[in-house]
Amino acid sequence: MKTQSELEKDITKDVHISLLQDTLKDLRKENGFIKKTVVMLVIMLFFAISGIIFQGLYHQHKMFKFLTETEFSTEIHMDSDLNNYNNMNVERK
Repeated sequence: MKTQSELEKDITKDVHISLLQDTLKDLRKENGFIKKTVVMLVIMLFFAISGIIFQGLYHQHKMFKFLTETEFSTEIHMDSDLNNYNNMNVERK
């Protein structure tokens, strides 16, 4: 038969082992949650960056389309009045 001190040693060892096992399980759950969170944040960051890039490309395309479809004309009217030299009027429409 075991003595009282031997039983206490066995019980404390079992308690320590079970405590460490519970702690290890909790840490594994926390690490899994952190990994899922990091993956979701990376995916969100990817979508945000790609959205910024595609929005910039879209607006650049609209700007070039506007510039190619819009006509600019310039009229230059020069007065040949002898009293007023170097008189030039520029109108843009």
